This record gives sequence, C-alpha cells and structure tokens, in this order.
Amino acid sequence: MIQLGLNGYDSKLFEVKGATFYEMSKKLYPILILQFALRKRKEYSTKMKIGEAIKYMFGGVRKYKKQIGNIKKKKIYYMGDFCSDTGPAIVNRNYYPYMKEKCFICKNKNKLIRLIHFLFYIRKSKILLVSGLSKFHIKSAKFAKKKNKKVVYLMHGYNKMEYELNEISEEKRGLKSEEDEMLLTVDKIICVSEKFCEYMKKQRKDIVSKFDFVNNGIESIESAVEEQKNKNDFFTVISTGGGKKNKNNLAVCKAIEKLNNYKIKYIVIGEMGLDGDKIKEYNFVEYHSYLSHREVLGKMKKSDLYIQNSCFETFGLAIIEAISMGCEILISKDIGALSIIDCIGENNIIKNNKEIDEISNKIEKIMNSKNRNKYISNIEKYTWKEEARKLKNKLLESEE
Repeated sequence: MIQLGLNGYDSKLFEVKGATFYEMSKKLYPILILQFALRKRKEYSTKMKIGEAIKYMFGGVRKYKKQIGNIKKKKIYYMGDFCSDTGPAIVNRNYYPYMKEKCFICKNKNKLIRLIHFLFYIRKSKILLVSGLSKFHIKSAKFAKKKNKKVVYLMHGYNKMEYELNEISEEKRGLKSEEDEMLLTVDKIICVSEKFCEYMKKQRKDIVSKFDFVNNGIESIESAVEEQKNKNDFFTVISTGGGKKNKNNLAVCKAIEKLNNYKIKYIVIGEMGLDGDKIKEYNFVEYHSYLSHREVLGKMKKSDLYIQNSCFETFGLAIIEAISMGCEILISKDIGALSIIDCIGENNIIKNNKEIDEISNKIEKIMNSKNRNKYISNIEKYTWKEEARKLKNKLLESEE
C-alpha cells in the first residue's frame, strides 16, 4: 500500500489522504479531498499551493486504484524459498520476474513475516503453489485445503529416492512423513522435468492422475567465455554434488586418473557425503564443500567440461547453468534435463555411470574434439519466461 510520509505535509502524505478518502467513499471522495485541501490550507501553505495538494491527493487515488486492480488480478499464492542457494530457491528466483504480476509472493526470510503474509493473502487467492518441501509448506497446504483453495505442489526432488541412493539410514531421514502427506494432500503435482514426471508416475501409481510437468528453464548461453577458458594450460573439469553417493563423482576421479598423460584439474563442489574424503585424496582435485551460487557460476565460467554422473537427477539445473557458462557437458542417461537438451551426441552421454573406462574414454574424446555442441536447438522454447507461462497455464487449469 502507499506509505505515509513522515515529514509533515509532503506529497506522500497527500497521496495517502487521497487514497484514504477514496476508500471511505467511492462517490464522495472528490468532495472530501477538496474540503481537506481548504481546511488544512494554512498548515501546508509554506510547502505547496492548494492546487498541488489537490493534484497529489487525486494522484494517490489513481495509484490506489491501480494497486487494487493488480490485487484483484492475482489468483495465485506462490510459496517457496527465494533467498538461499538451494536448487528450489534458484528456480523460484528465476520464475519470480515472470510470476510476480499473477502471484502473491513473500520473499522475506523471517518465518513470522512469511506466516502473517500467507494468512492475509491466501484469503484473496484461489490457488496455492507450494515450491519445495518443508514442515511449514505442508502445514500451509493443509490450511489452504481447509479453506477450499486448490493446492499445487512444484516438486523439485523425491526424498525417498534420494535417501535410498545416498544410503542414508532410517533414523537420519528427515521429512519422511511430510513428503507423503504433501503428495496426498495437494490437488496437482508439477514435476520439474518430463523425465521426472514419468518416474513419479511409476513410483506412485496410487496418485498417478495428479502428476504433470513443466521443465525448468534456461536464460541464455554465455558467449564471451572462450578467451578466458583458453588461457589455461590445463583442462578443467567441474562437478557439483560433492561426495554424495548418488552423484558418483568418485567414479569421475578414477576416470581422470587414467588420463595421466593430460593436465587435468577436477573441481568438485558440494557436501562431503560418503565419498568426500576419498575424492579429496586425488592430487588433481580442488574440493569446495560450499560455494555461493555466484561463485559456482564463476567456477563454471573458467571450466571446460561439466560432468554430472548421477544415478538419477530430477532435472539437474547445474547442467543447464554449465551450458550457459560455455562448458561442454558429459552426463549420465538418467538426467531430467535431457527433456530440453535435444542436441547431444553419444560421446556426451554416460550409459553406465559406474563404468570407469567409458567415462575416461568420453572425457578424452571431448578434450580432443574441435567441435562444440549446441546442446539445445531452440533456446527460446525453454526460457524461464516461456516455462513460467506454461506454469501459470497449468495452475489456472487446476482451478477449473
């Protein structure tokens, strides 16, 4: 809403007064504005003329009407993390510029502020979009359902699968019941890739009709990176996911070790997991247990090849970011991002992510190749703006 001026009679104060009079009476507000301008004339005359005061008050009415009009247009409450460097938060930030006109969004970190914002604006919304999994999100989803709102879950990952692939013991598995509650509570589940959607349909046949997808997007391809990459006298490979078992970065280390006749540096970014200590033992490895998103992109920009050797990725946003930063890619066949990577050759796909010789041979072929892959034939088809349009359409369909 329009903010009250704090310096006595200034333009902001008159704008607020105009909006207040309009809210008091949609028919009589012009009379209320004129009487206030006349009645308070002596108090503000040293700062502005009566005509200016009236102009500011009517300007406040116009601004207020516009704000009210924008609120009426909004049907969706978009709930998610917009602040951290997690995958869901990065997705949310990319969607934000194209969703904010249609959605109520709270970007504040403070839990109390988020709760107050939600309780106030969910009343004005018809649809709740929950992006990512947390206890707060599942409670909000249940509350919205009780208020007869349609609830849609933007699903970035499947904890059950992650726990199994990373060999995490039962007692250390968080949000176990909440994940199942979320899937059963919501009206619709939008997966972040077509491949992930097909996987979930097989896993959860009991709710198969709920699943749909909108692929994560891409913004642009970095063009001015070749000069910087070519300054290095060694070949730089980079992977995210750290030492997590399901990322299989240890297998990449073993594959690079076989290429000892080349100068190769391997940058690994992510939490230690079960394989972190073993990965750090290799003398060609540069290990970072944490880097900010901006720092990760900076490392990618200076790297030649990005490898994602995962058992499964629901999407793999880092792959798309690596392409955007001008990296060649080598990825396993079970990657959700392959839903939009439509120009990839056999030498850029790992068929068996535990087969060291295959990984090693394909790294060598990419190193010696003089041709750069385009990877995505039509960037415009998969921009964040275009994917946001698809997401909004899916949300509004759920209202019907």
